[in-house]
Amino acid sequence: MRRRLMGWLPSLLPPAPGAGPKQHLRSVRRVELHGGIFALGLAGVFWDEVVWRSPLIAAGVLSLSPWPGPQALLRKAERKPAILLTDPQRRRARAKRVALSLPPVYCGIVGGIGYLLDGWPAAIFMGALTCLGTSLACWWFLRREQA
Repeated sequence: MRRRLMGWLPSLLPPAPGAGPKQHLRSVRRVELHGGIFALGLAGVFWDEVVWRSPLIAAGVLSLSPWPGPQALLRKAERKPAILLTDPQRRRARAKRVALSLPPVYCGIVGGIGYLLDGWPAAIFMGALTCLGTSLACWWFLRREQA
């Protein structure tokens, strides 16, 4: 059992820090494939719950499809290699833009899920906790970038 577990577990580990963008995108694609299989498995477990089944199937199929995500970037990079950011300064600038834009998006998504689950009190509570957590993570990231 341990040997089988160790067979697929290293494929979920990220590449070395000095690896290029292609290796990182391949690693993201492997994790995306595992997540899609997991989502489809959860859809099978929650088959009687229509509310959970449909989003899980949609997420699993989207994760397994080759059109969105890192697989599309890798295919495009074969034709036009300049799209991959190899310059560390440009990569940091992109990471900073993403770090500043994701907390409000996460707060809105989690707040919407909270509203669907239990109304406005859950939406406010879940959204506030998510905003707090993502804001702290963003603050830590920006502080680390300045050092």
